[in-house]
Amino acid sequence: MLVPDARYLVPLGALDPVHAAPLADAGLTPFRAVRRAAPWLQPGARALIIGFGGLGQFALQYLRRRDGLQVVVCDTDPDKRAQALAAGADAAADPPRGEPLAGALEDAADAVFDFVGTDATLQLGASLLAPGGLLMVIGEGGGTLGFRFDATALETWLTTSVWGSLSELREVAALAGSGKLTWDVELVPLGDAAKAHDRLAAGQVRGRIVLVPAVN
Repeated sequence: MLVPDARYLVPLGALDPVHAAPLADAGLTPFRAVRRAAPWLQPGARALIIGFGGLGQFALQYLRRRDGLQVVVCDTDPDKRAQALAAGADAAADPPRGEPLAGALEDAADAVFDFVGTDATLQLGASLLAPGGLLMVIGEGGGTLGFRFDATALETWLTTSVWGSLSELREVAALAGSGKLTWDVELVPLGDAAKAHDRLAAGQVRGRIVLVPAVN
């Protein structure tokens, strides 16, 4: 790949380029989302992460770097819920199975980060918003959310967040290079890309897959 100018490159320092590959998406996208949500993330605020895949794992780490937040994770996979608790979430639940997520949030969330984006998760996030709360949709699951004046708590905010800037990527790389971020990477041969996509679609991947070309 040819890059027209060095200013478009991000120094990796001692980071392994293969291991660092997910930083440009899975690391960057939630970094921007959490930063944009800063007004809703003051000490004492309650944050909800829906979906603890590759992006959700980074989101938890960024939220944990802010003071005084209560962070709850929602995921249908019991292994991912256990992983979230081990990574510092205050609680983890599977609402489709009737687990008391609202109680874990003390009834409502000030900020919801939806990394799935289906009909079900959008409805869940909207139903758990506190008055004036923020629903940040990052997942591209193709869901829709019906809206009317009383569809959510009063004066709530709904927005999307997509990817991030070059300067934000430099910040993410600096955090990773200083050892302040951890992430799971699974290396898969490029020839198995289709199988890797199938596993991602089925929610069978922990962290991020990096496709590696065969070396002759």
